Amino acid sequence: MLVDSGSSHNFINANIVRKIGLRGAAIEPFDVKVANGEKLKCEEVVHEVMMNVQGIRIAADLHLLSLVGVNVVLGNAWLKSIGKVVTDFDAMTMEFKLGERKRTWAALPLKEIKQCEAQMIERLCKGGAQCFTVVNDGDRQERKSEKKNTNELQDELQRLPEKVRKVMANHRQVLEVPTSLPSPRHCDHCITLKD
Repeated sequence: MLVDSGSSHNFINANIVRKIGLRGAAIEPFDVKVANGEKLKCEEVVHEVMMNVQGIRIAADLHLLSLVGVNVVLGNAWLKSIGKVVTDFDAMTMEFKLGERKRTWAALPLKEIKQCEAQMIERLCKGGAQCFTVVNDGDRQERKSEKKNTNELQDELQRLPEKVRKVMANHRQVLEVPTSLPSPRHCDHCITLKD
């Protein structure tokens, strides 16, 4: 679930609605501009969907949309219903009142983010998810200091098990820094290029 103050409405992944047996009601269609600038058409809504988020029960009208990477987006439509929200970006928490009670949601702890097996990635891709690599190239000064550490890196690589070294040698292109933009995808996010 994503809480997004930049979203005017609340949304639910249309595939999830069908999977869990909810029924959408037809509405006057409207266009939704998503993060990559693409416009998607919204034609249905599911009213008063009950959700349990970190032990807190909430209800919201959710508009059906072909979402990728997230199942539910709670936008301003829901945020306005709870009033004042205190967000602590250091602690990654969000405090709000629901009824007369103060409530707190916390972001998913990093220790709960786990490595994914190949079969899971394959299932996700078949379901419409997209996989991509993000490389932080750092600045040029960092690259200069990295060159000095090349010998250390080579020593480290030699200490790896032979099977791992073989896999790395056979798939060297996967480990190289990309030299071009990724191929177009259904949901492309803007990439700001610098000279």
